[in-house]
Amino acid sequence: MMSRNWDTALDAPDVGSMAIRFQTNPHKAVEVIVWFATKRPGIDFHSILKLLFFADKDHLNEWGRPIVGDRYNALQYGPVAQMTYDILKRDPLALEELKTASKDLPFEVQNNYCVYPHRAPDLDRLSETDVDALEAAWERYGHLDFKGRTDESHRHPAYRNAEIAGRQAMHYADFLEGEMANPEVIADLEETGPRLRL
Repeated sequence: MMSRNWDTALDAPDVGSMAIRFQTNPHKAVEVIVWFATKRPGIDFHSILKLLFFADKDHLNEWGRPIVGDRYNALQYGPVAQMTYDILKRDPLALEELKTASKDLPFEVQNNYCVYPHRAPDLDRLSETDVDALEAAWERYGHLDFKGRTDESHRHPAYRNAEIAGRQAMHYADFLEGEMANPEVIADLEETGPRLRL
């Protein structure tokens, strides 16, 4: 069976340049989905995907790694973590990556995009700092409506830079802020990112 490589960006970096990449952890993506669905049963795809973006951005800046390590695409309504979205949609290749059947996922989707959990999130798969970042994103952005979430995510340089460059793939280097946004940190993450176990 064919498999999709979520660790390959849709748009390759310029020849001679490197990009920060992480190994996507699909099992953590599932737990993030369940975590948000437990916070608000019936939460929609857009909310989960935008809140994950904000949490990943903050966690990367605080701890030097994202939560899931997903590949982000700049789409019309904001950043989308590709594997997480594919899991929400029950994409067969994403399920193959998880080695699970659709019926065995710990959440269900009703009305095409409303997510309900079947259990609590497995906190053995999420670190304390992961949960702190998810909680902070929830507190800061969880109350926003569709337009508010979209507008807030569109303001971030990672989204704007992809849009200006005419590419879908967002670069993790553009997620970095303050002291983290310096060439030494970026070079270190380019080297170590693919080897980190998320």
